Amino acid sequence: MHKVTSGMSEHMFRALVEQSFVGVYIIQDDRFRYVNPQFVTIFGYAEPDEIIDRLPISALVSDQDTEMVRKKVLLRASTQVMEMRHRFLAKRKDGSHFHVEVHGSHSTYNNEPAVIGVVIDITAQILAEEHIRERDNKIRTLFSESVVGILSWDAQGYIRDANPVCREILGLTNDDFAGRGLPWQAITPLEYHEICTEHIAQTMARGRGTPIQKEYINRVTGEHIPVLVNGVRYKDQDCVGISFVLDLRKTQHIQNERDLFASMVESAPAPMFVQDVQGRFVYLNKAGRAKGERFGGLLGKTEFDYMTPESAARVASDRERIIKTGEVEQYEEEIWYQLFPDPFYFRTTKWPLNDAKGQAVGVVGVVIDLGVQKKAQVELARSTNLVNAVFENMPDLILLREVGGQIVSCNNAFSKASGLTVADLTGKMAQDVLPKSTWESLTHYDQHVLSTGTPHLYQCTISLGKKNAPYLITLVPIFDERGQASVLCSIMQNQEEIRQVQAEREARILAEYQAMHDPLTGLPNRKLLFDRLEQYRLQAQRDGQSFVVCFLDLNRFKRVNDVYGHEAGDQLLKVLAERMPQCLRSSDTIARIGGDEFVVLLRGDPQSDELVTVINRLYDAVAEPIPLPQATVTVSCSIGYAVYPRDGTTATELLSHADKRMYEHKASDESVRAMPGNFDSLQ
Repeated sequence: MHKVTSGMSEHMFRALVEQSFVGVYIIQDDRFRYVNPQFVTIFGYAEPDEIIDRLPISALVSDQDTEMVRKKVLLRASTQVMEMRHRFLAKRKDGSHFHVEVHGSHSTYNNEPAVIGVVIDITAQILAEEHIRERDNKIRTLFSESVVGILSWDAQGYIRDANPVCREILGLTNDDFAGRGLPWQAITPLEYHEICTEHIAQTMARGRGTPIQKEYINRVTGEHIPVLVNGVRYKDQDCVGISFVLDLRKTQHIQNERDLFASMVESAPAPMFVQDVQGRFVYLNKAGRAKGERFGGLLGKTEFDYMTPESAARVASDRERIIKTGEVEQYEEEIWYQLFPDPFYFRTTKWPLNDAKGQAVGVVGVVIDLGVQKKAQVELARSTNLVNAVFENMPDLILLREVGGQIVSCNNAFSKASGLTVADLTGKMAQDVLPKSTWESLTHYDQHVLSTGTPHLYQCTISLGKKNAPYLITLVPIFDERGQASVLCSIMQNQEEIRQVQAEREARILAEYQAMHDPLTGLPNRKLLFDRLEQYRLQAQRDGQSFVVCFLDLNRFKRVNDVYGHEAGDQLLKVLAERMPQCLRSSDTIARIGGDEFVVLLRGDPQSDELVTVINRLYDAVAEPIPLPQATVTVSCSIGYAVYPRDGTTATELLSHADKRMYEHKASDESVRAMPGNFDSLQ
């Protein structure tokens, strides 16, 4: 991960990424170089090691979107496009597909171009959008294909639109709705004006009207059409009311208006219900009955039978208030149910139900489920917050300017470097708040980027906060929904800080290497040996396997030191340090733990021919003549071994056992070597 320099330490920034609710990744050369735990969870893997440096991009993308994703990654990695946001169909480890949204930007990893970004599972959001489109289609279908005439009107009584059925009844055309619309008096005979005025006032005041039988005038033929009309208040931009018009010439089979409206209510796509004054459900339409099945049916029950006490008390209080005031109420609410651990979200409209004498006998309600939409909004807000957090805490300096020069925003790093707060900069002209040389450097390539529509990379010295420093600047155009470059983004990397970070990193790597390796031979030292031995032990314990610890001591090494000096002895050790690792497999380890003592860790069954062959190669490598400046010398070695878990289960036990066997071997003064199939001859 990049070193954070904007007020947050590297380990804190890494912890933030590791605990993020969204997936974070780094891609380089078609491979994932880093993924956080949430990324692993989103794609159905168990741990990051299953993905990092193992899987290509195509392994996590559906076949239909693989080529598109590759192109976008290449564009960002090559700095042709610095930042990008797109959606595609992703693929989990089990092969299932889901929708994701990716926010990525150009960056570097190990001093090479890379792409860093976040990935968010938006499957629920996609489903919510589809649900909203389906709902809107149903509403449009109801308006356009209903067998009942529908009129929409504003607060001044002007008719703003009519569905095809109503247009046919009244002979209306698009011209009738031009401008303010058509006054309702133009389609109503004079003798009905008073009753219509009262009906509209009642609808506006109570949220619904009382059905009235009247006549309408056909605008083309002048014919008087007998109709049954009822209205409801409905707030949608400039429309405040909807009237339902039934042509009585075509509905003689319907006995009365109750049958008509009951039919409309029963087939409504949204759940509708009626509760009596005690809160018992006495009616549910088809959609309401379907929703109530999850609670074992609602007819005859009250809120307290299926909601939590707190939610039930609040809903009952709302019902009692509506009955008392006679007002229509609409609100969004959070409801907790006894059978479910999480809340549900609804948009609810309720109004009082009156009998023929005008006395309230209950409450009528319509419910729209907002659960999927609410979840989509939460995920979108979380995504936006994460993107903002990444922007604000990026170590590079970022300044956003409108094409006209007005500053849109900057991140924390720019604010810190310039000594100006975001409030000092936002909305100001760049030339008014930044030094002239800085302003000129930042805007030097504006026209080039605007004319080409592509990012531009250049170097220059910039003055910020009374300090001059060399910066590598990437100037990126940001396009609006019309495809026009409206904002310019300057991403500035302080070259001195980059070199300092690189030097510190190299020094840290060197120090870590020196702490783990023998300074004379370059082999792992005792500290690294114990670390490797613990790794061998954990893997062997997990897999039910064995491994061998060999203690190797050189014979006649002291004589070389005594005769030719310690420098000759050091040279001999260096030669053997180059030879012995070549005898081992890639899974094995050799370490120098002091003087002429070495320890070798071998994975596998000690009785296998493969391990015996490895030991024989070590004997041969040590026994081969060694040319020194003073003379060519020959040494040999004694080897003792221990087997996990037979001879011990801890590092101390295994090394002690192997050391003891090595000294027994040395004391026997025999030229014994392991033969194939006879590993125990080492003792």
